[in-house]
Amino acid sequence: MLPGRFPSEIHLEHEILSGLSLIRVLHFFGGAEVEGAIRKSFDLLKQGGRIYIVTATPYIAVFRSLATRFEERLSVGERWPGYFDEVHKIAPQLAERLPKSVHLFTPETLRREVELHGFRVLVSRGCPVIRG
Repeated sequence: MLPGRFPSEIHLEHEILSGLSLIRVLHFFGGAEVEGAIRKSFDLLKQGGRIYIVTATPYIAVFRSLATRFEERLSVGERWPGYFDEVHKIAPQLAERLPKSVHLFTPETLRREVELHGFRVLVSRGCPVIRG
């Protein structure tokens, strides 16, 4: 484990890792930080390396109140339809359990972003597995 905020405070050589986990990390980032994390991950992975990502989705119970707004944003082509600032105003019942903002993804919105940055998405038991 490396101390520091990812991706800005983690400094390693390129193509040094064979695997990387971003488990419950991306949903605390804004769009530019998500891009930076994916780009940094691609740079850190050796050829054939894998990244495993677990994120929050608008379709789990705790975020269900945000799903309609997510779908509306998605339908008009917003790049980051799952980024919600001021969650406490949008969904007051979540205010005590969450930071001020949250970024929710679906497999499709996450796939789009990782493929834009050079990854190929593999499927394993119905869950996306991403390869560099």
